[in-house]
Amino acid sequence: NATASTEFCVSQAGVQDGGPYWSQTFAARLEEVLVVRLRPPPEPNNLGTVQFELGRDPLEMTAVSRRRMTQAEFAEAFRPRASTDGGLGWFTMPLSGGGHYTVMIGCDSRGLSLSTDGEAVRGRGRPADGALAFVVAVVSSNDSDDTVAEARRRVGRALAIGAETMWGEHGQWWNRYWRRSWVALPKGCSERSWYWGLYKAGSARRPGRVCPGYGAPWRKGNYLNWGSITIGYEETKYNLGLLPTNHAELLEPWIATVRRAAEGCREVVKRFYDGMPGIAFPFGFTWRGAPVGYSPLYNSTPLCVYTAGEAVKCAWDYYDFTGDGEFLARVGYPLLKGVAAFYRAYLQEGTDGRLHVFPSRYWEYDSWCETLDDFMRDSVPDLAVFRFVLTHAARAAQALGSDTAEAADWLDAAARLPEYATWPDGTVKPSADWVERGRLTFVPSRDLIDLWPVSATGEVDAWSGPEARREAFRRTYARALG
Repeated sequence: NATASTEFCVSQAGVQDGGPYWSQTFAARLEEVLVVRLRPPPEPNNLGTVQFELGRDPLEMTAVSRRRMTQAEFAEAFRPRASTDGGLGWFTMPLSGGGHYTVMIGCDSRGLSLSTDGEAVRGRGRPADGALAFVVAVVSSNDSDDTVAEARRRVGRALAIGAETMWGEHGQWWNRYWRRSWVALPKGCSERSWYWGLYKAGSARRPGRVCPGYGAPWRKGNYLNWGSITIGYEETKYNLGLLPTNHAELLEPWIATVRRAAEGCREVVKRFYDGMPGIAFPFGFTWRGAPVGYSPLYNSTPLCVYTAGEAVKCAWDYYDFTGDGEFLARVGYPLLKGVAAFYRAYLQEGTDGRLHVFPSRYWEYDSWCETLDDFMRDSVPDLAVFRFVLTHAARAAQALGSDTAEAADWLDAAARLPEYATWPDGTVKPSADWVERGRLTFVPSRDLIDLWPVSATGEVDAWSGPEARREAFRRTYARALG
């Protein structure tokens, strides 16, 4: 139920002072506040003097920020501005990509006095006997233009409802969340990873709100930009479990984020690919669709083409799960069509009559990928997502009765993609021209990468797909996972 509880004892001069003190922390799912409850032991039923500080550690300069400003300018620009009205305390902080956020704290005890030092809020006092609760809200300008007013509304509402009631609502929400499905994975597979991914989505995604980026809120470090969306397998793996476990509503924040970034990414395609049509989402992008600075660190081709398909895959999956034709017409198909147009233009016909992905990329490889640099051909992830997008964009067009000629061309292109290349033992090669089978640096997981047509796009499974393709992936699975 997404709660942390701690009990601890206090002694003075070697004599234990009553029973255990108790703290409980949870992010109230319905009220969108963090709740911290404190309770003293029955004797003396008093917390004594309580003091706290609400602040923000200094941000760490990045290589990009060093090119733009001095250390002093950076420290001044990204500094919390703290305020208090006596009952509530808060600070407001700018976001590097534009906008700002406010963090506000309130307490259900009036025995605390608040003060600020310009950057932090401090509270101190001796509250009345018994337990007390703190409530913290975080509101960004993506949620509300007046972040202070919205934070005040949330904190005020939470204090009026009360911590005990919020705790009951919180437990009921998570109980319903988990009871929508139940999954048991075979011995040797990581069931924990499955449920951990579902917890992340349930704890941080809200329909109608901005989808958290890769850096938030579970990654340590103050250098991370929470506004950066990293595709690759990072976002994809958190989306995979949502539909099979009946949580379609938690795909909405991701689809909305992709949709909002689409036009910015369309312009990037025109500049980077010299007028090529369609939409391609780079490995890392902002909410507005601009590539982020670190993407070349992972992929020296700044627009890594398989990420375009991964970004919009959920648009088809959501329609396939819900049967919502209005969603397909208004949201899903325009995204699928944009990427399909880009993919069709990107393919190159070879002397064998096949359509090939070139240049092709293989996950988080930089320019030292063996001797191939960026110029490999037909990697596993590229072929998987090209086949998925071209096929399902055509199916979407057919379902809507539109773009008949384009749909036929997309299906023809998907049929002309090559088979996955294999090693002499029949297992799948990372790409058609991969030359050496050995231990390679910076591979997140071979079973994750080479089995992407099974685990992510659903192109192959134990019951469907061409027999030769099924056998190649069956051998690959056995080699990687036993």
